[in-house]
Amino acid sequence: MAKSNEQDDDRRQYERVKVSQPVKLEAILRGRFIDIMRLEMSGVTIDMSRGGFLANVDQSISPGVRCRVDLQEKEGGGEPESLWGRVRRSSMGKKGFIVALEFDEPLKAMAALAGLEAPAAGGDASNDDSDSE
Repeated sequence: MAKSNEQDDDRRQYERVKVSQPVKLEAILRGRFIDIMRLEMSGVTIDMSRGGFLANVDQSISPGVRCRVDLQEKEGGGEPESLWGRVRRSSMGKKGFIVALEFDEPLKAMAALAGLEAPAAGGDASNDDSDSE
């Protein structure tokens, strides 16, 4: 039985807002005993919440990979906020790849900056199937 859109919306823990913000991701892909490759990618967010974001990025990355994320609080301003998260979903988009990432810890400074509000109900903030540009 398929879930309704209402059920999907109830899973979201934080309100999401459309925001186009530069983002850089860095992941170290590990083998069983050694680091195999360091992967860096950049892109622009499509939407963001305190719990994660959806972004267009320039490379593909597999779900489950942990990444360091650098978010610029204001375009061209200040030091980027660095935090960690895990890729939840990745797919081909119109302009590169669409990546949904969930933060390890909810954003604080970015939440205030973007005017995001406190959580409404439990769930994952990065489950949009959008292929926005």
